[in-house]
Amino acid sequence: MTKSDTHPVELARQMISSCQYDLALQIIQAAMESRSDSKVLWETQAMAYYALRDFDAARSSMEAATVLGPLSAEAQYVLADCYDRLAFPLAAACIYEHLGAHVELVPAALLPGLAAKLGALKKFHLALQACRRASELHPECEQAAYGVAYYMGKAGYPPQRVVPILRRVVDLAPDIRKYRWALAQACHQAGDGAAAYDLMATTNISDIADMCCQDCIRRLWKIFEQAGDYRRCDWCRARLQALTDSRQR
Repeated sequence: MTKSDTHPVELARQMISSCQYDLALQIIQAAMESRSDSKVLWETQAMAYYALRDFDAARSSMEAATVLGPLSAEAQYVLADCYDRLAFPLAAACIYEHLGAHVELVPAALLPGLAAKLGALKKFHLALQACRRASELHPECEQAAYGVAYYMGKAGYPPQRVVPILRRVVDLAPDIRKYRWALAQACHQAGDGAAAYDLMATTNISDIADMCCQDCIRRLWKIFEQAGDYRRCDWCRARLQALTDSRQR
């Protein structure tokens, strides 16, 4: 960025941060009258359009910026999301995969979204890299650590490798039921049925009644069955039947 770009770009970004998107566009477009060859001005204009949810205008501005030089990782992510929203999935996927291979360049705030996009593309190893990077940057963030465990499972890692990660997740957020259930299932898959049951022994009927994932309920049922807790097995059986009945109506 040249010195002459600095003031309008920084001012426009401040306007975007304060949700004054039209004012940001006015600032950038005034600056572009004399500097239409500035990549960073085109990028910032694209960001303002993107914030306004004018995805076609954002795409057009970001593509103009690419002609003038390499895009920042944030700009690449925005362009990929525009392609996604405008039904250009192959172009979007190409950018997401490129970012997944260079997660060290991706801003921390974008890593969870990037992991989700890569996961949707079934690029589980790349999604795992994004989550690992997020966890490195924010080691006390249980969501980032859970993402590591989740995509390790999706990428085919053995449950024995996943269990320690999930134990840390539960340590970070002991009150979140989803994490305890995930740890219990991983322990069960790793052959430690006793540890799995210890995590689930306080499960009540309302907890199971809130579950909508039939596969999750079946896995929970197996944990209770192995432990000889047939009362909770009956709760699981009843919940599965209720879900089946509701889908047949």
